[in-house]
Amino acid sequence: MYIMEAVGRRIKQIMQERGVSIYYLSRKSGLSPKCIQDLAKGKNKDANMMSILKLLKAFDLTLSEFFNDNDIKNSEL
Repeated sequence: MYIMEAVGRRIKQIMQERGVSIYYLSRKSGLSPKCIQDLAKGKNKDANMMSILKLLKAFDLTLSEFFNDNDIKNSEL
């Protein structure tokens, strides 16, 4: 699995755990729903760190909390 696919799976996992929608995250993070949807699907291969940081802030997570995931740790670049 490639890193952006793993990141997308992690985003979907957290959204499901917390019962939040793409539209909620959009309002909370300032990212467009399309951007969040692409990230969650692993489609956005060129996601920048600012987008990830905005999502993490919306989730109230640190970088280490978000990236402490086996799929991410074992993914390819």
